[in-house]
Amino acid sequence: MERSVSPRPVPLGLVVAALLAAAALGLATFLRWDAFRHASVFGLWNLFDWHDIHVYFLSSGWVAGQGTLYREVPSEYPLLANLLFAAVRLVSGLVPLGSDYDRFAWTWMLAGLALYLWTLHRLATRYPRPALLLWLTPSALHFSLYRFDVFAVVPALLAVEALAGGRLRRAALLLGLVTALKGYALFLLPAFLYHAWARRGAREAALAGAVYLAPFALGNLVTLAFSGTDGLLYAYRFHATRTFNGESTWDAAAYALGPAVRDAVGRVHGLPFALQALGALLALAFRPRTHEALMRAFLFATAVFTSASVFYSPQFVLWLVPFVAEWTTPLASWLVVAFSWVTFVYFPVAYFRRAHHPGLFRAAVVLTAAVRTAVAVAAPFARPASAHATPAGAP
Repeated sequence: MERSVSPRPVPLGLVVAALLAAAALGLATFLRWDAFRHASVFGLWNLFDWHDIHVYFLSSGWVAGQGTLYREVPSEYPLLANLLFAAVRLVSGLVPLGSDYDRFAWTWMLAGLALYLWTLHRLATRYPRPALLLWLTPSALHFSLYRFDVFAVVPALLAVEALAGGRLRRAALLLGLVTALKGYALFLLPAFLYHAWARRGAREAALAGAVYLAPFALGNLVTLAFSGTDGLLYAYRFHATRTFNGESTWDAAAYALGPAVRDAVGRVHGLPFALQALGALLALAFRPRTHEALMRAFLFATAVFTSASVFYSPQFVLWLVPFVAEWTTPLASWLVVAFSWVTFVYFPVAYFRRAHHPGLFRAAVVLTAAVRTAVAVAAPFARPASAHATPAGAP
């Protein structure tokens, strides 16, 4: 039996305090930008994580007249992500701060902070109270500021709410936007189609599936139109040639057990992708007719996707948050909370000390992979609460 969470007002004092803290951070970093860029926390990690923002900045060069995207301006990201980068680039031109990159980076951070606070408020007002623990972690804040994955978390969270309310087409469009931003959501499609078929029949499932794929397909068609076949395939080729980066599950296995497993995976071309696809299909075994079963299927498919990848990035932890925010399977939710905290130990703390403390870094990678694997295992076996909550507004 489900119980609905009524919208809860957040005390005005907390809202004002959060907004003042955000404004203070924005002003302080603006006035002391150079100092902020070089500041560290007790020498453990730098406050400013420049690398990925710099890649986003370079990818936005096409909007500054540097050439055609995917031709003269290379990018490893899909079109919708590049439109996001371009929007930040254009807005940052209004900021009177240092170089073009400095203006871009500061604007990017403020946009990420705004979405972090929006998500925090959403979880506080529409989800069970423990859901806040998923977002009150240093990893959630760090990757909201310095990566673009939070831009995918927001529509994914709204899609969860739409699914809880039976609004399949709205959920399909939102998940389609996630797919157009971050391709992992394509591996949620089998479970989504099963759910739509079980709830509304084959015709509605087909329509919802078309809506789901539309943003991804449209992005590819537009890319083909302005950059040709080579431009369309550029990002796909980039990711297809990626290999072990020292942080994946396979690298963790090599650190803990020796290189045999990782070497075997490396010799079998396409095996990681096949495992990711298998995870998406195995999610059908959850028979996700109910909303709760669909969330567990989504969690499983996403955890398998990230675990099987040869190239792992720490911000992937954010992808799991929407699927456990309703706290319907407490074990899985607590594991994601733990995963977020462990991830921060691995990145940025151990990552930036790996040259001097390689053992610490390897141990952190192993621990992160172990918790991530536990999330995938918990998804099918974690027992749901006897009465679980749905987001406010869901029938």
